[in-house]
Amino acid sequence: MPESKDKYKHRDWKAYNESLCRRGSLVLWLDEKVYRHWRDVSLHGKSRGSL
Repeated sequence: MPESKDKYKHRDWKAYNESLCRRGSLVLWLDEKVYRHWRDVSLHGKSRGSL
């Protein structure tokens, strides 16, 4: 029978849970012009010119 690997035991559950919440998060930095264009399109359903 193959040896089983030792399992890591979490002792700091608060930090572990916070790290799970942060995993897979995505942060976008948008230029103000891009944000205004995106907002205008979503509010009015059409573009009001080019960026």
